[in-house]
Amino acid sequence: MQPCPSPGRALDRTIAQFVQALRKADVNVSPAETLDAMRVARFVGVKDVGLLREALGLALAKTPSEKVRFATCFERFFAFSPFTPALMSAAQPARSAVAAQFAMQGALDSLRVRSDAQRDPAAAASDQRPLAELLLADDQAELALRLAQAAWAVGVIDMRALRDKATMVQRVLDAMGAAEVATLLGTLDAEDATQRELALLLRGARARLQREIRDYVETQYLVHVDATGKRAILEAALSANLTQIQPAYYEEVRLVVKRIAERLTSQHKRRRKRARRGMLDVRTTLRKNLGYDGALFDLSWKKINVQRPKVFAICDVSGSVARVARFMLLLLYSLNELLPNIRTFAFSSQLGEVTDLFARLPVERAIEEALFSWGKGTTDYARAFTDLRNLCLKDIDRRSTVLILGDGRNNHFDPRPEMLAEISARAKQVLWLNPEPKDQWRVGDAEMQRFLPFCLRAETCNSVRELAQFADQLLLSR
Repeated sequence: MQPCPSPGRALDRTIAQFVQALRKADVNVSPAETLDAMRVARFVGVKDVGLLREALGLALAKTPSEKVRFATCFERFFAFSPFTPALMSAAQPARSAVAAQFAMQGALDSLRVRSDAQRDPAAAASDQRPLAELLLADDQAELALRLAQAAWAVGVIDMRALRDKATMVQRVLDAMGAAEVATLLGTLDAEDATQRELALLLRGARARLQREIRDYVETQYLVHVDATGKRAILEAALSANLTQIQPAYYEEVRLVVKRIAERLTSQHKRRRKRARRGMLDVRTTLRKNLGYDGALFDLSWKKINVQRPKVFAICDVSGSVARVARFMLLLLYSLNELLPNIRTFAFSSQLGEVTDLFARLPVERAIEEALFSWGKGTTDYARAFTDLRNLCLKDIDRRSTVLILGDGRNNHFDPRPEMLAEISARAKQVLWLNPEPKDQWRVGDAEMQRFLPFCLRAETCNSVRELAQFADQLLLSR
């Protein structure tokens, strides 16, 4: 089998754009795989779409789930079928009859003269037919080509957000010459029956063109911005307060938290490896390299034994904080490779240890059990800290980080900050995450000002991004 002639840079550019669309659809494609796909496309050519799809699928999609997403993305990216007869056939009989009548009367010639008079001089001098003429002639192939050219010219693939779609539709319309059609309609005489019928047909064709452009832009949005159709909603959810995220989006947010945990694990494993390497062991290095005539090919380092930190996570799981607690616990337990020694406690009024739940159950189910079992009381921080003191004060030492998640609102009970002071005196550090903004820490029954002296750091944390930033800082401070 001989390879097809090289289509050149245009094909490579198309494959690169297709790879970008695949990445938006959560198909992982490396630079090396992109180069392989370009070579595959040049070899098999583009005449046989089925062969091209199968060949690119072998080069770019690796897992069964990726193959499903690849197939959907391929159909969206390479299929181009606006202005299909099914969409235009309803008005076709009447249009053909009227068009024949206009042709006999020279109306189309008149239309061309009117349109050319309204067009930009540079455009009029070109061989490009007026948009109004294409619409009335129902030239589907030319309209489709004109739409593709206009979309490319205005940068339809550069859309970045949901709000860009409406703007892009208008830009494509303008690039195709919609202003000329509007101007032409304004010159037609409503008193003349022929011109009135012509205006009616032209307005209907323009409305269909707008629908076609909206559908085309929607397809391009799904290809180049949001393959799932949920990205805009998810972005809004990730930027919004965790207390406002609806249960319908828990699964999407859970997957985002998992990916954040994987990224943090990868980053901090490399940092930990470098940190533990220590100084160069000169004696061992010289001894190991005697066989190389003194050339230092094999280096030895004085390894540093780092004791693993202990984390005590105390979570207010009452109604006001439960949603934030859900995602913080998910993030912490997704970092178990870096933070294996986590003890978890939940409270609303009475506090109890739920570490065994996370040892016995999948993390998502353990979180649900903890929230259900300990989230029904009236928040009382004094009682919670007293219970923590009785349960594990002797286990808290200078390697321990005590992490508290709560809004500090104590329902006007005595907060007894001395309980937290005793815990803080034994721990390496006490960190407090509060889902409320700092200007609310003094309002109503909030007692944060009385707890702050015993915390190394207290921060507002009420979004997935803020949780990720905190987790990164926590790993750095171990």
